[in-house]
Amino acid sequence: MSKELVVKDNTLINASYTISLTEQRLLLLSISKAQKSGIEINHSDYITIHADEFVEAFGVNDKSVYASLKEACTTLFRREFSYRSGKTLIQSHWLQSSKYNEDSGSIEILFAKELVPFISELKQRFTSYFLKDVSQMTSVYAIRLYELIIAWKSTRKTPIIEIDDLRLKLGVEAHEYKRMTNFKARVLDVAVKQINELSNIQIKVTQHK
Repeated sequence: MSKELVVKDNTLINASYTISLTEQRLLLLSISKAQKSGIEINHSDYITIHADEFVEAFGVNDKSVYASLKEACTTLFRREFSYRSGKTLIQSHWLQSSKYNEDSGSIEILFAKELVPFISELKQRFTSYFLKDVSQMTSVYAIRLYELIIAWKSTRKTPIIEIDDLRLKLGVEAHEYKRMTNFKARVLDVAVKQINELSNIQIKVTQHK
């Protein structure tokens, strides 16, 4: 895989949302493809992703990729992300619309207007990394944690993150893994293991009481 770059505003990295692995991968591939190809990311031009591009990027089973992409678009269209601007809470959908091209085995997505500045108009507070550094991760929590950590790469240490805030940033829903032991075993430990084994960084988590 060539070095496709993913660049996001830090506000989006710290936003609250729940998303599936395929949906996350679709977003990352779309952003990196646009940035690599010089395609303008806006809310009026569609970005096309072919099933074979998805297979090449993430090494998944090509027999079911197109169906998975269609399903991901359908669910992603309904999902929301939220963030704060001062004391104002802002909610938005990810996609404005999507198209399915069965003959070519491709999908087209149009990003929502509210999302566009966080993945295109990047001037100061942004984080970048290579798509290949998360492409083999199978835990969506690992990808989310990687982004949170890579935003602080220059300092080699993140600030202390409260558990409730970390759950929101990783996309863990309120009813999921309520016990700390379950959260660590099913979310945090898995994410740390995949980051250390599959990415370009090594991390260690320290619990504060």
